[in-house]
Amino acid sequence: MNGRTNEILRIVDRLDAELIDLLSGLTVPDLATPCDDPSGPTVGAIVAHLAEGRPQAIAWLTATVRGLGTAPVPGPGAASGHDHPHGDDHGHDHGHDHGHQHPVPAAGQFDEAALIEGVRQAGTVIRGLLDGLTEEQLDSVPPAVEGFTDGTRTLFQIINDLAEHQTQHLDYMRKALAGRPTRDAG
Repeated sequence: MNGRTNEILRIVDRLDAELIDLLSGLTVPDLATPCDDPSGPTVGAIVAHLAEGRPQAIAWLTATVRGLGTAPVPGPGAASGHDHPHGDDHGHDHGHDHGHQHPVPAAGQFDEAALIEGVRQAGTVIRGLLDGLTEEQLDSVPPAVEGFTDGTRTLFQIINDLAEHQTQHLDYMRKALAGRPTRDAG
């Protein structure tokens, strides 16, 4: 394993821990908290966006790392015309709009334990795919796949973009939830 792979794995671990921490503190009323994130009007919509994007990101990363082809990654967002795993404001254009808004999950659809387990399982899969990537693989330029890359960025850059995307969502949700009573507050 090389230094950049170790760096990526540390970032994945940190982001998973931060997301789990945030999810662990959410209450059903928190889901309706307005949020300035372009991917959704509420914290619940951003939680849904992250949950929707996780299998798509894993499918793309699996195909890319294993060299299985360049077909667009199908996923829940594809039906809505939205399958973009990173925000618009990340330094490069992918040629499509990030204007799709994710619906707010209903109270009965919020399963904190399942969401946290999904983050953990996805992290395990992602770490398995990233572990052992060579410098050559990290410097390779995957072919264009709508929603992931325009075919001009290296795998290392794309992975960093995905991490930055999740960081942006976490920041938006934290900002939205700042000052809200916590679960333990009476």
